[in-house]
Amino acid sequence: MLFLALYLPHWQLDFLRYRHGLEPSRAMVLYDPVKARIVSRCDIARAAGIAPGQSMATAALLAPALEAFPGSAALAQQAREFLCRQAYSFSARVVPPGLEGLCPDSLLLEVGSMAQIFGGLPPLLLACRRRFETLGFSVSLALGPTPLSAQLLARHSPLTAYGSGSGSGSGFDTDSGCGAEGGWWPQESKYLTPADAAQVPPSDFAAQAKALTRALGSVPVEMLPLDDDSLARLAGMGIVQLQMLLALPAAELGIRFGPGLPGLLARIRGDLPQPLEYYRLPEHYRHKQELLFEACELQGLVFVLGRMFAELALYLRQRQLALQQLTLSLHYRDPDAAPLQLELSYPFAEYQAEALLSLCRLQLERHSLSQPVVALTLAARHFVPRRQLTKSQGLMAKEQQQEILLARLEARLGARSLKRLSFRDALLPESAWQAHGAGEPCKGGGLSPRQRLACRPAWLLPAPSPIAADDIVLLRGPERFRSPWWQQQPQQRDYYLARHRDGGLCWVFRSRIDGDLGLYLHGWF
Repeated sequence: MLFLALYLPHWQLDFLRYRHGLEPSRAMVLYDPVKARIVSRCDIARAAGIAPGQSMATAALLAPALEAFPGSAALAQQAREFLCRQAYSFSARVVPPGLEGLCPDSLLLEVGSMAQIFGGLPPLLLACRRRFETLGFSVSLALGPTPLSAQLLARHSPLTAYGSGSGSGSGFDTDSGCGAEGGWWPQESKYLTPADAAQVPPSDFAAQAKALTRALGSVPVEMLPLDDDSLARLAGMGIVQLQMLLALPAAELGIRFGPGLPGLLARIRGDLPQPLEYYRLPEHYRHKQELLFEACELQGLVFVLGRMFAELALYLRQRQLALQQLTLSLHYRDPDAAPLQLELSYPFAEYQAEALLSLCRLQLERHSLSQPVVALTLAARHFVPRRQLTKSQGLMAKEQQQEILLARLEARLGARSLKRLSFRDALLPESAWQAHGAGEPCKGGGLSPRQRLACRPAWLLPAPSPIAADDIVLLRGPERFRSPWWQQQPQQRDYYLARHRDGGLCWVFRSRIDGDLGLYLHGWF
């Protein structure tokens, strides 16, 4: 297996910066809400002199425009899920940061099985780097045959963005066992099937192991995922680099430090397996966004909703699903007030961010806020498979335009204001049709060949109305309609195509029940 580690030194702060749309030049810190002490700070805050352990008062003096966020387990979990969903586009085996026994600030991906899909390792790494840098994350990457080796190299000796390489434009050096700045690169990457170990000569495995040992040798011991007591004892013994620790007998280390340290070194080298817990996409979607401001108008929520729908679209794309119903909750400033819950309808199963946001904005126009909004929640529990494009491009584009128009009308007017007509198996005209929602499938069958040739008006009156014989001229007919005999009030009518004296074509009938010979107007052509 081959692992890709992404070292994200400020992953929670970078996540908050992206979620709230803060400028990259803004100083940010994460603090302990109980002790009011700095836990983490970004590079801008570090340049201002802010350090972990300082009080919030000191940090505010050093950076008056400081953005401070309270740390919490909920925030860390939200950030982990966000990172894993982004990384899921590059590998189905993603290990979130903070897993016990691994480095705390690293995201881990198994990429040996994904190289061919991206056309090789360099395109995969470049796409992954660009994804996280576009989102505003500080990131460095490294490869390793074991999870811990990849994580340690990502922090100490990462692959550079542009190496000397073979000139392929990939941006990574693939000609040697080390990257442009000393990062480790697998020897089998020059083969067509890098995940197939059977095609790699044993000599290359030996060279690969030596290159890995050289790359890991200079890693500081303080980067190892050890407790503070063990790190202090190793520093007191003068052991400051990993190569010095690897040179010591494992049995002696076990006597002095217990079995944890020898086991850690064995997992770094690959002598022992590393227990991993891979991320799994949730079956249901829920995303709550706290606002840094109070939104008094719905228009002020568009930017935040755009980010939220972009994440929802990524989730739908990864699961190859679409949705027809989505719940948007607007949480008011007053915590005792019930949130405004809107059931957003997507009758034609949307999955693209722009379409999701566009229909949401149309439906929001029908509502107003009773007080300022401080948080938003998107929730979806029921999904449908994404529709496969099997028709010609021109026909599909025309159908999509019709569906988009109908969806916008329903979003603006409401589901009850837009209906679709379909046929029903009934003899009388007023009973031969039914109305249902625009997004619902037609329940009735199609027309028979005889019905297609019949002359029928496009507009039926709500109820037949009497009409004088002098007002019309009969042109065609009669065509007899009978209701089933078992009905309590059977009907028998003779329909005619007629021209009205005002010039329009109409549909009239005579009833053959109880001797009623009067004419009735029933529809217009």
